Amino acid sequence: SVRSRGGRTQPAGSDARSYPWVLLTGRIDRGTQRARRWWGSRPPPRTILLINSDEVADRQRFTLAHELGHLLFGDPAHVHTVSTSRTSAEVRCDEFARNLLLPKSGVLAWLEQVRRVTGQHLLDRRQVALLTRHFGVTPEVVSIQLDRMKLRHAALTPMPSGRALAHRYGWGAQYEQDQVAARQPRVPRRLLDRAIEACQAGRLGVSVIARLQGRPVAEVEQELTGAGITARPAVRRADVAALVTRAARTSS
Repeated sequence: SVRSRGGRTQPAGSDARSYPWVLLTGRIDRGTQRARRWWGSRPPPRTILLINSDEVADRQRFTLAHELGHLLFGDPAHVHTVSTSRTSAEVRCDEFARNLLLPKSGVLAWLEQVRRVTGQHLLDRRQVALLTRHFGVTPEVVSIQLDRMKLRHAALTPMPSGRALAHRYGWGAQYEQDQVAARQPRVPRRLLDRAIEACQAGRLGVSVIARLQGRPVAEVEQELTGAGITARPAVRRADVAALVTRAARTSS
């Protein structure tokens, strides 16, 4: 099964892009048609985390940290109840993610440095915006952490979105570039490494590597050549048994 952010259990064949994240765990019977669509002929890994690339970059980072918490705390792999409420395990992993990405000691050190430079002791919206950029988290995460630290005051409520803060305080263009990059699929490094090695050995074509990265073949081929990697033409070996069977059927 697939655990979505609301706690709902969905079948493994569901469209993962419709959820902020999904966590696939446990062994899946690869003999079923649904499992074959997901895994092909190979047995599935023990745990796979899929992040919705439509989410903003900072949200994706928090999601990864949150799910890391589930793995480290040894939380159950599957959710069997349909519920929109926040369980104690979800709240705990939110706390874990927030303190991993925005540690209180880091916030205090950053604020102390700002005070030494500016002489300003009261947090304002600009400083909060800079905190989000420095630590790579959403304004919501910063707001909650400051509240836990008794540093947030009424003037900081409500908090604008990360996009609004970026455009207000001067790094809007960089923010938009980061979102474009975050929406690109990320191929696992080991998989890409093995694919390039197979390409050099003539077992895969450059088009496979380009497809993995979602990029034009000519662009990938140029990059490989520039890196001194020569792709040998992929040799397709004929299935002799299949050819003989086909010839026999044709002759009969």
